[in-house]
Amino acid sequence: MSRPPRLAERLLHFFLPNDDRDEILGDLAETYTLRRERSLLSSTAWYWAQVFMLPAWILGAALGSFRFEAAEIKRAIRGLLSSPGFTLVAVLSLGLGVGVTTAISGALQALLFEKLPVERPEELSLVYHTWPEDWEGGQYGSSSSADPRDGANVHSNVSYPAFELAQRAMAGSAELAGYAFLREISVVAGDGPAMAAGGMLVSGNYFSTLRLGMALGRPLTEGDNVPGARAAVLSHSYWQRSFSGDPDIVGREVRLNGRPFEIVGVAKEGYIGLSPRGFFGPSDVIVPLPENELFLNLRPREGETTLTATLIHWVRLIARTPEGTETEPLRQALSSTLQNHMVEVGGIAEAVSDDLDIRMLEGSRGLDSLRADTQGPLRILSIVVVIVLLIACANLTTLLLARGAVKSPEMALRRAIGASRWELARPQMIESLILGALGGAVGLASAMWAGPLVVSALTGGSGNAAVNYELNWVLVSTAGLAGVLAAGISSWIPALRMMRADPAHHMGARSRRERARQRI
Repeated sequence: MSRPPRLAERLLHFFLPNDDRDEILGDLAETYTLRRERSLLSSTAWYWAQVFMLPAWILGAALGSFRFEAAEIKRAIRGLLSSPGFTLVAVLSLGLGVGVTTAISGALQALLFEKLPVERPEELSLVYHTWPEDWEGGQYGSSSSADPRDGANVHSNVSYPAFELAQRAMAGSAELAGYAFLREISVVAGDGPAMAAGGMLVSGNYFSTLRLGMALGRPLTEGDNVPGARAAVLSHSYWQRSFSGDPDIVGREVRLNGRPFEIVGVAKEGYIGLSPRGFFGPSDVIVPLPENELFLNLRPREGETTLTATLIHWVRLIARTPEGTETEPLRQALSSTLQNHMVEVGGIAEAVSDDLDIRMLEGSRGLDSLRADTQGPLRILSIVVVIVLLIACANLTTLLLARGAVKSPEMALRRAIGASRWELARPQMIESLILGALGGAVGLASAMWAGPLVVSALTGGSGNAAVNYELNWVLVSTAGLAGVLAAGISSWIPALRMMRADPAHHMGARSRRERARQRI
């Protein structure tokens, strides 16, 4: 009979239970011989497949016989309390690994995957455009970026008249809102001191386009989209931070850059603007676009205002395209509209108008410059997460093996009086799960402290507002899963060793020690 691959056979020999090992290996060897007569390659691959299926065999057997009983859990807890040194070191070692894993996972979630807290964010698009080299006019507060699809250099801003034309061009097919960022606003409430805030100027349909809900009051509407409306909406975090969550804030008057505004609402919790992970940071106060002259120094030409000037580009665009709507016809219509408008007002020559092309970029995450800036380091950190968790597993495995060595005589005695292999391994697994739960709790607590430090290190502090390290389901589930997974992985080798405990060896060693003591 041909012999199976030696290394694979040794692995199976080591891990298989003593009672069934010879029978299983014999059956596998016989099947291997029959297969080898047909194909050496396929028979070798088949035998190695049995090795990789071994964890499934062991897990199936464990789940088939494993039962959580209150008495066993109590015994496991008493056993851990009776060894406080071991328990403390194990929990701290596991908690450190889980804490690093959770902190980095939280940063990954916030900086790479988290979307705007609005309805159906996947329908949003940021509207950019390419721009001819030879053009008249000025860009104010704009962003230049690269279209990820072809690397083309694109710009963010258009004039207010161009925004109104674009809105009409998209009417009935999609929604288009305008906005502009304000870096710093002076906010004075009553006789209190001036408070600094970030802000946004938005069109009257901004809240309806984003489907952005309210915590209090009402959103800005088209009725507020006129000069002198003086209405303002606060972000939820700014309302909590600067107004102590005052439930009577709606209707209250504040002074923004010295002018009175009425607070008409508070945005839903979690929304901090369209640049939560970007260059502009949180938008604490939101006011209508026509109030721009109180906050921006645009300097239109004589006879013009910021709302009529065609060569001052200061308005950014965001579109909502309903699911199933083709974006290409909309993009072409916007491109044509903007080209004709810029030629008409003298911004560009007709010969180069085709160089002005609308680009609709993915907008579910808002302006997300931090994603591009931190992708490289975050990829490295994702590898670090795996390494740290494996180190935590290795440390816990070593501790459990040392603890198991002390308990080997007890396990051998239980085996000798009829305990099954899984009955021997079960206490070890229960202790490991308890350690995993405790390590997860310690890791979660440490992640709450370390997480913001990770984000600050990655972003230079500009991304801290994007990451909410309050207790949430992402952090809790990550810490819990990492703790239980690490404990579960770490418990397998010690559990297998206990299952293989040889009563004859330990009882013989005990008898020899007793005879030696009697001779003495």
